[in-house]
Amino acid sequence: ELAALTAVAKPRAAAWDRHFDAVAAFRNSRGHAAVPARHEVGGLKIGQWCVSQRRRHRQGALDADRVRRLETLGFPWAPRAASKAATADAYAAALAVFVAREGHDRVPKRHREAGLRLGEW
Repeated sequence: ELAALTAVAKPRAAAWDRHFDAVAAFRNSRGHAAVPARHEVGGLKIGQWCVSQRRRHRQGALDADRVRRLETLGFPWAPRAASKAATADAYAAALAVFVAREGHDRVPKRHREAGLRLGEW
């Protein structure tokens, strides 16, 4: 019975490692590990795999060693929250530039600053 469990575990571990390696390659080429949910590489649905890893992590079902390995890549456990924070920071920085230049914070509705629609923010 133990041999049967080991036989099942090894292919799963190998599959996990293949997906992890694909995420690592994505990070190395893109500079971040926030893989889009629908992203595929060589037939591996690594975006969906990342979604699954986040879900397992939230449920406390992801092995601590796997958590550590993903964290070495800078794996985002809550990518939407990080994205929203980065966006808010970018708008705040653009507003600071505008205020420094114009001397006020009354941004015209259609004004763009640093490529952002600052007037609509």
